[in-house]
Amino acid sequence: MQKKLLTKDRLGSREVNTDGLCVLCGDKQETIEHLFYECQFSSRCIGIILEWLKIRITYLERQLLWRRVARKMAGKLNREFAYAALVATNYYVWKGRNEAVWKSSVPRPHKVCEQIKEECKIRMVEVLNKRIKGKDGRWIEEIYR
Repeated sequence: MQKKLLTKDRLGSREVNTDGLCVLCGDKQETIEHLFYECQFSSRCIGIILEWLKIRITYLERQLLWRRVARKMAGKLNREFAYAALVATNYYVWKGRNEAVWKSSVPRPHKVCEQIKEECKIRMVEVLNKRIKGKDGRWIEEIYR
């Protein structure tokens, strides 16, 4: 799915005139890998979300990140919640990128992460209302304190 996103490198390959630089950091060419995992903006967002989830991972390469999250999370529900938070992070990074392109305004990573946390909370309300028992429920309740 991400291969369909029109990042600047893909726009350039379609002969659309663009400088090619990431609009969030201005440092590197905007590719999918850079935008979602290497950019200072997205790395900061991922770091904030991982800290919130109480997951310690320092190397944020895409494939390793997802595997390491899977290994660090005990319980199916916790793992699914962490995956949902990472997917939301990608969505909000893309949204922030588009805001930077169309409104010439780069959002702050902390503000973006607050939106991600709120989105995850809204989606978890149903599950929490079912009164999850055990470690899964305690962990989720703990991160929202």
